[in-house]
Amino acid sequence: MIDDVCALLVHDNSVHVTQLALVLVALGIKCREAATFSAVMEELNSVRVPQVVFTDTLYADGDWKDVVHLAQGARQATNVVVVSRLEDVRLYLDIIDFGAFDFITPPYRESDVSHLMRCVARNAASRRKDQGRMLPRLATAAAAAPRLECA
Repeated sequence: MIDDVCALLVHDNSVHVTQLALVLVALGIKCREAATFSAVMEELNSVRVPQVVFTDTLYADGDWKDVVHLAQGARQATNVVVVSRLEDVRLYLDIIDFGAFDFITPPYRESDVSHLMRCVARNAASRRKDQGRMLPRLATAAAAAPRLECA
C-alpha cells in the first residue's frame, strides 16, 4: 500500500524532520522537500500531488496552519501530518481540530511510521477515488445549469 506513496516534507533544515525523512526513505517512500510557502503551493498544485505532507510547526515563511489551508485546496486529496520535536497535547488537539490528519513527534520508530503511512495512503486513495466520482457529476450539473447571458 505504501509502495507508490509520495511525501512532501515542509521544513527549514529542521533536525527532527530530517530524522523523519531518513525513516521514510528507509521505508521506500519517495520524498520531496519544500522550505517556503510558495514552494509548498507549487507542490500542491503540481500534476503529482503527494499523498501526505509532513510539516514542521514553523518554517521559513509560514506555519502548519498555512500548510493545512493549502492542502485543503490541493488539486488532489492530500493529508497533513504535523511534525513537532516536543509532545504537546494542546497543540495536538488544535492540529486535529484544524483539519490535519495527525501529529507526530520523535522518536520515529519504523513500525510506527509505516503504520501511519499505510493509514495516510489508504485515506488519500479513498478521498481521491471519491473526487474522481464527483468530477463527472459536477461536469453534468454544470452542463445542465441554465446559462446567464449578459446584456
